[in-house]
Amino acid sequence: GVITDEAGDPLPGVAIQAMREQFGPNGRVLTNEMRTPVPIRTDDEGRYRVYALRPGMYVVTGTIDRSADSSLTFAKTHYPGTMNESEAEIVRVDFGQEAVANFSMIPARRARVSGVVRDSLGRPASGMRMTLNEPRGTRNDLVDVSTLSADGSFTFEHVLPGRYLLHVRPSVAQRQAQPANSEWVAMHVNVDGEDISDLSLTTSSGYALSGRAIFEGGTPAPAVKVKVGAREIDPSF
Repeated sequence: GVITDEAGDPLPGVAIQAMREQFGPNGRVLTNEMRTPVPIRTDDEGRYRVYALRPGMYVVTGTIDRSADSSLTFAKTHYPGTMNESEAEIVRVDFGQEAVANFSMIPARRARVSGVVRDSLGRPASGMRMTLNEPRGTRNDLVDVSTLSADGSFTFEHVLPGRYLLHVRPSVAQRQAQPANSEWVAMHVNVDGEDISDLSLTTSSGYALSGRAIFEGGTPAPAVKVKVGAREIDPSF
């Protein structure tokens, strides 16, 4: 396909991803099916070619690498030209056939995301590890990582518009020094191109979960291992 800017001029250096659509117990999942040793990028004429894809339904996405330039750039854009992954059109790839996905990148302004994190006692959560993640189906893609300052403050620069998940947990050194310290916190944040400077997060030790399994027929419970899994729910929806 060919990637252009809003004026229709070709855009070189755009990183391309082709994510295969699949459905499982947790619903729709997009998985990376690209098996190339290096990232696929558009050439000087804005052209790209993704090869070795299995037949299936794909979401094609273009991304411009982050830089120190905070001026107007381009947001992560999905075919046929949307920032919202749920609005992306599916590209069908059939066996032995070629598919075409041409689209224009959407202009966007990078923003600064900052705030402060405190523990459950109100103290600055200094030294804890904080990650900025982009939710993708059942997983989160790491975008950036930071260590909280002595006053618990954090800053992420040059963040593109989108929906992100902030996650805070003890660093490796903190977990080794204080194994019992398991406080953590997670928060969703929507970035629209404007700086965000008033985020406030408070860590907690989580919750205890217990229960009883009842087996049919009244037979004694066998020795079984109980596993607990979590599926993230965004309260904003």
